[in-house]
Amino acid sequence: MFKIFITKSIYDRINGDNNKKKPLLYRILKWRKDDHIKTLSDAATEEYKSHPEKMLEHPSSLFVLNITKAEAADFRKDYGVMCVSGENPDVSLLLDINDTFKPDPDKIKFNGWDAVLDSVEPLPSNALLLADRYLFSYDSMKYDSDATNIYRILDELLPLEFKGSEYHVTIAFCVTKIDRKLTFEEIDNQLNDTIEQLKQPHGNKPSRNYDIMLEVLGYTDDCSIYRETHHRRIVSNYFYVQVEQQLTAFKSNQTGIIKQNIIPWALFTKSGLAGRSSLPLETVDDAVTLFKQFNKEYTKKTVRDIRPFFSYSVNGEQPKTIFSGLRNRLFK
Repeated sequence: MFKIFITKSIYDRINGDNNKKKPLLYRILKWRKDDHIKTLSDAATEEYKSHPEKMLEHPSSLFVLNITKAEAADFRKDYGVMCVSGENPDVSLLLDINDTFKPDPDKIKFNGWDAVLDSVEPLPSNALLLADRYLFSYDSMKYDSDATNIYRILDELLPLEFKGSEYHVTIAFCVTKIDRKLTFEEIDNQLNDTIEQLKQPHGNKPSRNYDIMLEVLGYTDDCSIYRETHHRRIVSNYFYVQVEQQLTAFKSNQTGIIKQNIIPWALFTKSGLAGRSSLPLETVDDAVTLFKQFNKEYTKKTVRDIRPFFSYSVNGEQPKTIFSGLRNRLFK
């Protein structure tokens, strides 16, 4: 959940500013309810400065701290949290620029996922959800494999550096829709191989020398979340990518597989903050809430009890006795 942690002296200064043209941070503070804003003492600010890993206890929050711009930039890069300096708090990354992409099966209009994700790549992240009910279905297997598109998406979005223990990735699809030639276990192995490939140096990218936790969730038609998983999406802590029909969007030559709209969103828009439209943040909250409800319903159930509803693995290992719940920090 998006909360704001702000050093009290900075909060007081921003709210006491009499300029008619209010900064973006002021508008976000006024939009967010008070119970989602926590002002920090100098001692509490120093605790975050000394132990920045503690920010991951609130992985989708905004931290506005009495620190330097260089320190804030390091925390964003190292821990994937949105942290800015109170000197001149620039939160413009959170304001959406409303790019829309329509892949074309007949021509290369842009460079695939590389171009589509450009606007959200600068945002910090510490977790991802890739959800498409029809991943690994027969139709999508006629083209580049779904794993190839997943590889390309993750290669764009996974940071090159991360110091926050594990980076979390969850991939969700309907296991009853997959190609009959495939099994959940084969898909799971393929996706874990993909993660290992992403860790290795390739192209102009160095090794990703951090742990990546991969959860693979294959739910059935009888699972409680099935009806709410029609929308294809990529969700992270500070952005949302709306995919109209399928995540398997591009062939190897970067032409589209089908015509569809793909829209990357940051959390806020000017009209949303002014109350004239809904905010992308609300869509992120809806997606996260769905999987929180999944955890609430199925956590602590036995493997026998969950078998009719979903298959699940974490880092290639399926639960042997009890399902302990999805571990992705997005859903905490």
